[in-house]
This record gives sequence, C-alpha cells and structure tokens, in this order.
Amino acid sequence: MAGNVVIDGKTYNFSPTAFAPQNGKQENWLYGLGTNVRLDSGWRLSGTLSQYNVSQDVLNASTSAPPDAAQGGPARSSTATAGRPPT
Repeated sequence: MAGNVVIDGKTYNFSPTAFAPQNGKQENWLYGLGTNVRLDSGWRLSGTLSQYNVSQDVLNASTSAPPDAAQGGPARSSTATAGRPPT
C-alpha cells in the first residue's frame, strides 16, 4: 500500500511504512475541585482548581512495511512520562 494517490486533483505520496502496525498505551488524569459560597451580604463567591496530567505515553511502531512488519523486525519506540519529554 504505497505510492501516489490523487484526491481532488492533488497528488499525495504514501511511503511503504505509512500504514505499518503500531501499538501504544496512554494514561491521562484530570483532577478537579470546585466550591461555591454565598455571603450574608448577598455576594456569591466561586472557585475552581483543575490539573491535567499525562502519566504515561508509550508508542511502539514498526519501521518496516507490511506484510513483513507483522513478522517482527526493526521498530522505534517513543516513551514519555509526566514532567519529561518523549525519548
């Protein structure tokens, strides 16, 4: 599944590894806290806190084209954990 494809008169080139198999795992956490208070004077106060965290992000992708990719062989792996960039 590689080569040129024409869509609406525009040519796109797909490499042999464009549809190579990949496997990944990602874990995301969203924390939230909110409060509302009504004061005796009639004023209302509200506040919210939230935090978003990607605790795990792993991607393993084949660097060889199908069908050989399904048999094992060369691959690349990208791993990111909270607070650190991908490797």
